[in-house]
Amino acid sequence: MKIKIFLIFVPLIFLAAGCTQKAPETKISFGTGSVTINGHKLNVQIAETPQAQEKGLGGRNSLAENDAMLFVFPEVGRMGFWMKDTLIPLDFIWIREGKIVEITPNVPTEPNVPDASLRTYAPEESIDSTIEVNAGWTAKNNIKVGDEVTVIR
Repeated sequence: MKIKIFLIFVPLIFLAAGCTQKAPETKISFGTGSVTINGHKLNVQIAETPQAQEKGLGGRNSLAENDAMLFVFPEVGRMGFWMKDTLIPLDFIWIREGKIVEITPNVPTEPNVPDASLRTYAPEESIDSTIEVNAGWTAKNNIKVGDEVTVIR
């Protein structure tokens, strides 16, 4: 009788252990390319899918001086951004039809802030893409509204 009980409970223990494991995370892929603004070239990762756009630069500890994240949207609109899990202060460069329409400089990180309390950033105008760079990059490189943005994929 003890053997039968053992044969029933051992598989149940392994089944229960398997149910508590997290599902493997889906790998999020980013495209790559470059962006030139006012003579300054940036190496970019391109976030086009909703999953890549949600992840963005979240979880990264640093961003090289001439690296950036380019978000490309399927439609023109007023897209909102937050700093969920973002550990790097950023400048947001808001773009429509290859021109900068607005810049939001020095966006701070928000560590330990619940998602519902995170600040949302959005441009005043509709956009079709956004570039995130290290905070201060736009001022350091004299980037301004009206500058042309050239993207190479």
